[in-house]
Amino acid sequence: MPSDRRLLFAIFLSAFTAVAQQNPAASPPDASEKSSTVTGHVYLSDTKGPARKATVYLQTVASLEADTPPRHGVVSSSSDGEIESIGVQTRLDGSFSFEDIKPGNYYIIGLYPGYISPYLSIALAEGRSPYGEWKPLSPEQQAAKKAVLDTIPRLIVQSDRPASVDITIDRGAAISGNVAFDDGNPAAGLEVTLLSRMLRDGKMTWSEIRPVTTDSPFVQNKTDDRGDYRFSGLPAGKYVVRMELTQFKIVMRNTSSTRGSSTSNDDDGWNPITIYSGGALTRNKAQSFDLSLGDEHTGEDFRVPISRYHTVTGTIVSARDGHTIQNGEVQLASDDGQEFIGSAKISEDHPEFSFHFVHDGDYKLSCRLALEIDPSAGVKVGELTPAVYDTPALHLYGNASMPLHVSTDMSGVTLTLPDATPEQLKTFRDTIHQHEQQNQTTAQN
Repeated sequence: MPSDRRLLFAIFLSAFTAVAQQNPAASPPDASEKSSTVTGHVYLSDTKGPARKATVYLQTVASLEADTPPRHGVVSSSSDGEIESIGVQTRLDGSFSFEDIKPGNYYIIGLYPGYISPYLSIALAEGRSPYGEWKPLSPEQQAAKKAVLDTIPRLIVQSDRPASVDITIDRGAAISGNVAFDDGNPAAGLEVTLLSRMLRDGKMTWSEIRPVTTDSPFVQNKTDDRGDYRFSGLPAGKYVVRMELTQFKIVMRNTSSTRGSSTSNDDDGWNPITIYSGGALTRNKAQSFDLSLGDEHTGEDFRVPISRYHTVTGTIVSARDGHTIQNGEVQLASDDGQEFIGSAKISEDHPEFSFHFVHDGDYKLSCRLALEIDPSAGVKVGELTPAVYDTPALHLYGNASMPLHVSTDMSGVTLTLPDATPEQLKTFRDTIHQHEQQNQTTAQN
């Protein structure tokens, strides 16, 4: 090998050796690392007694601190198969034990009915929207979440070295009340929901508290046979209770070989009866209340004034010639437009709109989309294709609204619709074409 090539090779070898020394290859897993046991007790802060048959979770620090919605309260694994959380139940003396726990950093989570769940506290701090669960947390949300995490006990599990930890859980606040109809009968099986102040999209807003664990008290929120309900284990904060009465048609068919049921809205235009704390019919008028740790807020009762709810029916007609339009959707909202009450569809089979259980008050009735097809086109509205949308067979109507005062049952209400403007027609057809292009792209992919 010529001297210059030998010199170049020596320089390369020297440089490679230096880099290798600075960045040594990842060493293989340490076979000496062995699993360990974790034991301890769970105690109740108010009684100082043991939390019997409580649930205890060991959850890796990385999984709980990740900026994604963790799988709260379930035994879970990461994408690479590593255990992220595992749960056990305490014995009658409040003790618990975990076997075969890999070395690492863990949070210890204790869950017990009536006591604050760290998972719930984290969920309230994160304030994630049901429609944006995977959006990154804002700096304010991250700070709120960190403040909660700082209160949760942590444990370092070392290789083949048993660990022991005792934790104490705090009793949360509770809210209870009764729901009854104005004739005195209990309202059993009605949905009751809890709202809390959360930071979402950079502002504080009232948001529904959603279930965060498999044994969460928010999984089923229905009044019992006496109309009673109760929420417990709540962190300190500001709350509002919402009661809803919804109606469904359940048809059950049983034969000698099959059994089944189907559920649908009892009638088009059925809007749920919704009442908020303080008897308010809209959220912005609800009477909120503050709770401290361990508070027992009783008497949050609701009376459903059936006698003050009415039915409103009517039609939509053309301003051009007064004929009844048989394809559209009508909306009912509060008179200030801040609260949506319900919607009702109109079709050839159901040419009238109907709203049931409309409370005494002032409202706004509106229609934003109504259309008709020339019978000679040979298609129905539900069978429209983009090609039909571009033909004179389609007649689109413009938006319209009217005030509506309700104090009794109302029939024959008429909402008059103008013809669509050229701008509305263009927007409508452009939207249809965009959807068609998206569908074609999806099909090709």
